[in-house]
Amino acid sequence: MGKPLYSDFFTKELLLWYDQGNARNLPWKESKDPYQIWLSEIILQQTRVEQGMSYFLRFRETWPSLEHLAKATEDEVLKAWQGLGYYSRARRLLACAKRVQQEYGGKLPADYDALLKLPGIGPYTAAAIASFAFDLAIPAIDGNAHRLFARFFGIEIDPLSSLGKRAFRQMGERLIARNRPADFNQAVMDFASAVCRPKNPLCEDCPLRPGCRAFAERRVQELPIKPAAKTKEKRFFYYLALHLPKGQTCIRRRPAGDIWQGLWEFPLIELPHKIANPLSQIRKKTAKEWGLPQGINWRMRGPFKHVLTHRELHLTFLEGRLDEVPQPLKKNFRLVNRKNLPTFAWPKPLVHWAEKIAEM
Repeated sequence: MGKPLYSDFFTKELLLWYDQGNARNLPWKESKDPYQIWLSEIILQQTRVEQGMSYFLRFRETWPSLEHLAKATEDEVLKAWQGLGYYSRARRLLACAKRVQQEYGGKLPADYDALLKLPGIGPYTAAAIASFAFDLAIPAIDGNAHRLFARFFGIEIDPLSSLGKRAFRQMGERLIARNRPADFNQAVMDFASAVCRPKNPLCEDCPLRPGCRAFAERRVQELPIKPAAKTKEKRFFYYLALHLPKGQTCIRRRPAGDIWQGLWEFPLIELPHKIANPLSQIRKKTAKEWGLPQGINWRMRGPFKHVLTHRELHLTFLEGRLDEVPQPLKKNFRLVNRKNLPTFAWPKPLVHWAEKIAEM
């Protein structure tokens, strides 16, 4: 790829727009503290700023430094993360803090390649930390950069393909202002969020319009190239909220290798497909696996649909009462007082149900 047309114009006008009071006022931009920058970048992965803001402030208050976070337990971090989704980010956040504490004395390294080797830090996050905290001239290429570069320069490559990742990274390396790398990277994010938006971009008021190929060719909504949408896997979950003697119920931690790893849930029966009347199968499975009597009078709620990135979940809640706790149930689950349910970290669609059972 040769030197892109209008590259000097692009960088100059972008920074001019940024300097004219258009920079977003965000709490993690108040200092060059690598910890706060790293924390914000992890929280904002696949999360809107408006949603992530309260989580960032809560984490910063609870764990004001990386050293404090490194001492936290996984349960504490998952509970603080509850409702934000993509919980693997929370586990990697804690793993990264512990690694940095052990290997770098609690200070994130001022080196792009060293940052890349840490848990949960990919090319974009490493570049963001390197530029925002340490003023290194490394372009932070995310979805905002994909959209802005693709439209302005007319790049017709899927940015998530191996060829696209290389092409957009090289474009960023050519465009970045060597004397203002942090401002350039932030300007790309802010401009793409405020002006070159995914939908309804403000093309008529865009200072980059004179050089924008997508605008000239009336292809703004066609770029960047989007990969074909994948069909979401459908799963059917039946959760059992059991009222046990002494105000107890039973829960367990989600296993590794599946969604919501490490979070807590009620006893779960997953059926392979949608069934008009699932109670018969549920009674047989719970009797065989956990020794539940088949005569339980279940109160059923749902199904409720919960959509994840790659899955479509159909959740049904069954509420029932037991006068005695079968031994297999004690063996497979943790018995807890219902009033304590809100203190555990739950997947988002189970939070309301846990709070409801706790109040009964």
